[in-house]
Amino acid sequence: MHAIVGDASTRIHDMATAIWIATSDPFEGGLGFLGKTITFGAWIGLMLGVVGSVAITAGIAVIHVTVLLLGASFAAVVATLLRGADSLVRYAAGIRMTCPACAEAVRPYAAYECPGCGELHRDLRPGKLGVVRRTCICGRRLSTMLLAGASRLTAICPGCGAKLPQRFGKAAEIVIPFFGSIKAGKTQLMYMLTGALGELAVAVGGTVLPVDDDNRDQVDRLRERISVTGSPGPTAPRSPEALVLRANFGASERNIYLFDAAGELHYRPDRLDELRYLDKARTLVFVADPLAADGIWTRLTTDQQRQFAGIRSDWAGVELAYELPREQIRRMGGNGRALRLAFVVTKADVLAGTTVRAQFGSVREMIVAPDGMDLGNIVREAEQTFGHVEYLETAASTGDAAAPHESIEALALQLLRAEGIRIERR
Repeated sequence: MHAIVGDASTRIHDMATAIWIATSDPFEGGLGFLGKTITFGAWIGLMLGVVGSVAITAGIAVIHVTVLLLGASFAAVVATLLRGADSLVRYAAGIRMTCPACAEAVRPYAAYECPGCGELHRDLRPGKLGVVRRTCICGRRLSTMLLAGASRLTAICPGCGAKLPQRFGKAAEIVIPFFGSIKAGKTQLMYMLTGALGELAVAVGGTVLPVDDDNRDQVDRLRERISVTGSPGPTAPRSPEALVLRANFGASERNIYLFDAAGELHYRPDRLDELRYLDKARTLVFVADPLAADGIWTRLTTDQQRQFAGIRSDWAGVELAYELPREQIRRMGGNGRALRLAFVVTKADVLAGTTVRAQFGSVREMIVAPDGMDLGNIVREAEQTFGHVEYLETAASTGDAAAPHESIEALALQLLRAEGIRIERR
């Protein structure tokens, strides 16, 4: 509009100057009354022309502004609708967009790298920089919607700067935290669970694989360590990053985040803030070592105690490893009744070689019995806090060729069922 008015003003000024010169110069001191009459008539015509030009210019400016405002309003409405549709579809699909490195929710969008020049776009959503497509500084056109192609770009967490899994924001996440005391068997259980999930996926024509080379290397290291020593070794007491798996169960595509924090983080109040993933899960996996309980340990023979002493965890950390993370969930605003708890007793293969397990009926009975694991207080608290509590016992298998124990498959089925994925074994 400013350009239109400016151009019209310049044209009118030039026209008035030309008329003044044309009508006044030839008659100065010459024709007298006739010259003045002609000059007066010319100026009347000029004024009428100016008024008409201003009216036309104003009309064009009003039309221009109206079209501009309507176009901008339409674009804003379309951008808002597209943003809403994108968010609604993600919400309906259960896509929460959690960073596997810092465990924070990625809001409102991840940052995306331009595949042409590497420029980082912080908020690649429909908006003033582009409704359907955004043009990068290098000229590359980028989709502004996850559902229309943005998920194929390299995503970066805007909080911690970590690279996010492929197709981030397109596939829903399954967040599975393992917590328990030191040497309870969390890492080995996590590793065996990856194998069980893979076998279940194959049963329905799908796959479960590490999402990238870093996660593949992590699985390979665990496999090698377990095959050589029978144990994955201690987990480093640092802020945990998830082992990320890309899973396809028939028509269901998921990114599975397996969080395995060192046991020290579960009963040190000053480190609990690092367990930011606890409120992102639908199912929590609490891992307890039966050998840590005196009621179980004293039932073993002297030779068995000597044999298992190296894998026995410290009983003093068991209750803290449950209570403090549970309290952290409350502090984070988590609703326990909306969560499920898988209470997993590990080392069932160890107890199978003794007479101890046969002296109890169900897994729950062994857990609560005073002459068993004597964790009745935790069981009662868990059943009051969580919406559903499942009691399982798991056995670890070792060796590269060993298939996951059926108990691990039972846990995998429970975890998938909580996420709405049902797999029927053929």
